[in-house]
Amino acid sequence: YADILGTEHIICHPGIGGDIKETVHQFKIIGADSVLIENKPYYARDKAVCVGYNPEDIKYVMDHTGVGFCLDVQHAICAANAQQIDPLSYLRSFIELAPKLVHLADGDINSVHDSHGHIGSGNYDIPSILEILPQSCMVTVEVEKNDQNKLDDFERDVLLLKTY
Repeated sequence: YADILGTEHIICHPGIGGDIKETVHQFKIIGADSVLIENKPYYARDKAVCVGYNPEDIKYVMDHTGVGFCLDVQHAICAANAQQIDPLSYLRSFIELAPKLVHLADGDINSVHDSHGHIGSGNYDIPSILEILPQSCMVTVEVEKNDQNKLDDFERDVLLLKTY
């Protein structure tokens, strides 16, 4: 898929309500060359527990398949809240896995559900989050587009990020 799309990475979620061993099985079939596993929030919208909400699951998949890691900051914060763990400490435990890519959005720092809000629309401490991210990884803004035909909202997000 990466070759066909002309992209460096294909990002895959590990699943909902399943088993991490099944994720490993499927990732081995896909192949590891360009695949990044993305961490999930603890809860899916239907209250099912997601696979890959914790660093241990992500590390297990990485160790058994050779895939890389995409850190979704909002998913990690939501998972931390569901487990009543400090969000920044939880983020640090994911960062130890050396993410190659980071998805960044804003949201409610106390929520267990992700919303992928525009930068500045929530109450995340974005400067503190940016400070702990590895310098070597690429950061992408993963938010809902207000208008599918324009990039105005994306441009505002990037300009705001540059002020931190």
